Parts: sequence; structure tokens; C-alpha cells
Amino acid sequence: MRHQISLLLGMLFFWVFSSVPVFAENTVVTLYGDNSYPPYSYEEDGAVKGIYPEIIREAAARLSGFSLEIRLRPWRRLLQMAERGEAFAVFPPYYRPIEREYLGRYSVPILDEVTAVFCNNEVLAAPRPVWPDDYFGLKIGKNLSFSTGGPAFEQAAMEGKVRVEEGAGTKINIRKLLEGRIDCYMNDRIAVLWTLKKQDDGQFRYSGKINEGATIRMEQGFVAYPILYDASYKQRFIKAFDEVIGSMKADGTITRILQSYVQ
Repeated sequence: MRHQISLLLGMLFFWVFSSVPVFAENTVVTLYGDNSYPPYSYEEDGAVKGIYPEIIREAAARLSGFSLEIRLRPWRRLLQMAERGEAFAVFPPYYRPIEREYLGRYSVPILDEVTAVFCNNEVLAAPRPVWPDDYFGLKIGKNLSFSTGGPAFEQAAMEGKVRVEEGAGTKINIRKLLEGRIDCYMNDRIAVLWTLKKQDDGQFRYSGKINEGATIRMEQGFVAYPILYDASYKQRFIKAFDEVIGSMKADGTITRILQSYVQ
């Protein structure tokens, strides 16, 4: 009798605990981004903000088996971490396979980042579609220490065909443009439009005084994976992340996130 009771209890114990679902813990993956690249990726009052972090957070909500953490670092330090194999993934580098051999894999392209030139209405009274030739004779602003205009522009500046004036950041250069101290200003298109939207609070007013001129170039932003950082889940994550980004492009999620920063 005791044997039968023990057998029944054992069967009951097995049935109860075998019927409880077992949930595998998600693999935690840390993605490191640029901490000073507004509006794409930046820190504000200790909070991680920007277009890429928003996209990554949405991707995290759709990923199965992974939990994503976002940490921001200065860009140069971030690349050094990638080169030493101290980071699993970094965002958002452009595709530079020769310059950055230590980045062995790239995700599918996440965003198209367009560099354009913005000018006062008087300057663009006549169309100027060809860069940089249509802008010879003008004073062009750019961000301090940024190489923005491309080789042909740099050559034209060396030959004195254009004048270049550097300013410490997008906001300062837009103010100079509005005040007529420079004729045009070249920078990332979204960065300019976002700054105009963000600062349209009485400090200065866009009010149709600036228009977009020629497109200088287009780059694409990625999540990149350093060669030296190896993990058992690496290939599985790369495949899953690419699939999620593809679905976010297809259903318009990435476009909606981008538009929220400029409209």
C-alpha cells in the first residue's frame, strides 16, 4: 500500500512540475553608440536619446531570445573599444572596410544620412544644383573640425574659389546663416532640420529664410560587429537583428521615427 501511495505521489509530482513551462532567459546584448551625434545618438541629462536608440529599442521589443542594452561613449573611444574587441556591436559607423578592418560584419543599412548645403533665400534665388561648382564665390560655413564638403570642395577651398568659415556646432552656424554672416552652411540634413525645429522657440525663427540647396553626399548608418569580439550567439543575433530591421523598414516604422525628429 505504501509503495502504491509513493508511486502515485511520484507520478503526481512529475506531472505537476513537468507541466510548468520553462522560460529560457534572454541573452543580454550590449550595443555601444556615439554619445555626441545629435539627433542620431546623444546623451541629455544622463538619458540616452536619438534616432538610432529609438530604432534599437523598437527592434529590441521585436527580437526573440535577446534583450538589448544601449550604452553611449565618445566616438573615438568607441572605435578604440571595437578595435580591441571590447565591444560586441557599435553604432552607427559608415561602411569603411579598409579604414576599419577591425569591423568584420555590418548589419543591413539602417538609415540613409544625407549631407546637404543650406543657404539664404537670396543665394538660392536661382537654382544651384551642382556641388561645389555652383557655390564658387560664396562663404560656406561648416562645423569645427568636420570634413564635410568632399574632395572637390576641399580643393576649391585651397584654390580660393570658395571661402570656408568654421563654427562650433549646428546651432551657431544656423544663427550665422540667418544673420547673413555666411552665405551657406553644409551639414547633415536631418541635423539641420532637427536643430531648426528644436530651436524654433523665439531664440531664432526659421520662417522661410533658409532653403536647402545641393546634396553633397549620402552615407548609410549600420550596426557593426568587431572581429575580435566573439560570442556563441553572434551569428544568431546578426541574423535576427537584420530580419527585424528589414521588417521595420517594410512597415514604415523607421520612416515614422525619422520624421518625428523633423516634422
